Amino acid sequence: MAHAEAHPVHVPCGGEQTECGAGSALRSDSRAAKPALRNPMFSAKIPPARVSDLATERSALAPSAHGPTTAVGAPRCIAPPARSRRVNAGRALGLARLPAAAALFIALPLGAGTYFGPGAVIPDAPELEGTPAFVASELTVTDALTVEDFTLTIVGLEHTWVGDLSVELLHVPSGRSAMLVFRVGLPPNPPPNTFGDSSNLDGTYAWNDGAAADLWATAAQGGTNFVIPGDTYFPSAAGTGAQILAVPEFAGINALGTWRLIIGDWAAGDAGSFASWSLAIVGSEPPPCAESGSCFEPHGLPGCDELSCCEAVCAIDASCCEIAWDEACVTQARATCLPCGTEGTGPCCQASGTPGCSDAACCQAVCAIDLFCCTMSWDGSCVQFAQALPEPCGCEPDPEPCPGDGCCTAAHAGPGCDDESCCGAVCAIDPFCCASAWDAACAALARTICCPGDLNGDGVVDGADFGILLGFIGFPAPAADFDCNGIVNGSDLGFLLGSWGPCLR
Repeated sequence: MAHAEAHPVHVPCGGEQTECGAGSALRSDSRAAKPALRNPMFSAKIPPARVSDLATERSALAPSAHGPTTAVGAPRCIAPPARSRRVNAGRALGLARLPAAAALFIALPLGAGTYFGPGAVIPDAPELEGTPAFVASELTVTDALTVEDFTLTIVGLEHTWVGDLSVELLHVPSGRSAMLVFRVGLPPNPPPNTFGDSSNLDGTYAWNDGAAADLWATAAQGGTNFVIPGDTYFPSAAGTGAQILAVPEFAGINALGTWRLIIGDWAAGDAGSFASWSLAIVGSEPPPCAESGSCFEPHGLPGCDELSCCEAVCAIDASCCEIAWDEACVTQARATCLPCGTEGTGPCCQASGTPGCSDAACCQAVCAIDLFCCTMSWDGSCVQFAQALPEPCGCEPDPEPCPGDGCCTAAHAGPGCDDESCCGAVCAIDPFCCASAWDAACAALARTICCPGDLNGDGVVDGADFGILLGFIGFPAPAADFDCNGIVNGSDLGFLLGSWGPCLR
């Protein structure tokens, strides 16, 4: 059912007949500036979809130094503080104004938790189109639940013109988010001066994937002064109002940590507020092993991501799987799980293709510097670390790799390259190039920092060097053979032109 009703206009703060505040702003007789648009597409169903392109705007919503709510934008009218509301403690979600059927619908099963966040003023957008304003409020989930379902409830939500608003939920630790509603009544690619449904909010509203109530269809039943009843609504797609699923955006994550409610106002003229909000999470306790962070780095969750290591550590220290994987657990993991001194590992003073090495003390010392040596491969860099540790490793240092064999600007199998100065400069940045092999990354680094195109050594690659190179064309001149193919030719000319300008060294 479409409505052609026009949106009333706020009188600016300080003007005549003005009353600032959510849900009570006076409306002028002029109804041409912000026309209402109702979208009749309520019955279509679409697959679950994320409807959020607010990454840039959301990044500014850091918690305030004065509390967990933050407003972004320049409201024309600041609403008065939200009225306090008495919440029925017998209802887990505090849905004092919800119909009984709705409250029963979201009754929490065993294994669920409910968490509460503070209310805030919803600032008005600074302009009719283009620049939204946001407010964020945060709560902390203190139970390790693997998310299976959730209900978001906003208590005492008051705002005129529902088509201005978006409601988004973000799990800060994982970065996952879901848009539960975006600008009711606003079609896709709306024409200018189109602002969505003009109905109002004044009550307690909840969102759950299994709800039957349709916010878009309910809003379309009334006009500008219509107040949408408090209820539990299903999440709706932007542009159509079709039912979408929000739970899949969070399914399987550990719910621990900060959750952020982000409400956006996308058009000037209407502001609002809410008294509080809550998040009811249904889930199961996650298994502590093979589900959380690295076994070799402390993190706030119990357990770690390598099953055998996690189980071995927790058999020694149960708190690592019951409370959190802290520094003590990491120390125990390094002692228990790393392949140091085990059969099949090679000498610590030689590179091998397997993790770890045969001397447990040296292996532990090196892996405390570079965990890669014990989790991926004991390569030339690991050997170099071992050589730098006379105790406990006792390795003889390798011969000086600079100068070595091979062209500095081309990859080759051995360590080092034939220009002593360039070789030393590259290996000071990437020791692998002198410890293991001069690979493509080493050659690229040499081309960047060694300035091989500077044939006359004046610190800049310019016309003088170009002239020198032209004199070598067709001859095997190593100084100008940048690609090391045995002859100076067009590819070396292209190399020099690509290096044009001052040297970096």
